[in-house]
Amino acid sequence: MRTFCTHAGCNHLAVDGSRKCESHGAKKKVVGEEPRRHLSAHKRGYGVAWRRLRKMVLAEEPFCMVCKNNPSEEVDHIIPKCDDGGNDRENLQGICRECHQKKTIRDAGNEERNHDNIRIVNGPPYAGKRAYVYSQIRRNDIVFDWDKVMAAVIPVDPKDITLGMSIREVVVKHSKRISEKRKAFIILTDYAGANDLAEETGGKLIIIDNGQDAALQEAEKENNRKLETVINAWYANKAAYIKRYGKNKEQIEIGEIIYG
Repeated sequence: MRTFCTHAGCNHLAVDGSRKCESHGAKKKVVGEEPRRHLSAHKRGYGVAWRRLRKMVLAEEPFCMVCKNNPSEEVDHIIPKCDDGGNDRENLQGICRECHQKKTIRDAGNEERNHDNIRIVNGPPYAGKRAYVYSQIRRNDIVFDWDKVMAAVIPVDPKDITLGMSIREVVVKHSKRISEKRKAFIILTDYAGANDLAEETGGKLIIIDNGQDAALQEAEKENNRKLETVINAWYANKAAYIKRYGKNKEQIEIGEIIYG
């Protein structure tokens, strides 16, 4: 089944076997040409010579050259192969799996990553995330309330995350496809998830945080013990995330509920 081009604002159909239309870089399938995913590792450039080179790079760079912290598990092309990056030693680096995945996402959509019209709104319960969003939206803007969507979805197997990941993919795809004149707001409480979404979409990360004590006081007024636990967990997860990965330099923090 053909889908729409994933380029921001484009409403054309994607070329068969691609996520983009011809205008945004997709190539028409040549009759008789074997799809790349069906090619052997050797034909894709990952044969015996590559395995030897990979072993050498990992031995020379045992720790990730990006985060400088985790052990190198994979070898990355600094200039991607799709951008004519070769297997020259200076174009290769040892990298951990987590950093490699994030870099691959960035490399796959360099021209599409800066979507200033996408706003990822994050914060603990009672911070005022929804009040902030509904004070900002204009006609034709869209709002994805991730927390409410996931609360309404009950998978057959509670451990099965495939449904949630599928919904997430749809949210990201639709957010990136809207025109620059509109805004897409994505509301979610998960701090790490909000940072990942901001990086994946290129959107702005907006943190609504009035302080842990203020949030706990609101939960106590409603005698909501469950949300007290969620609030404490949000602050603990935020601190742990920043300690490990650092603070998102582009994030906007709103310390009090002022809407304008």
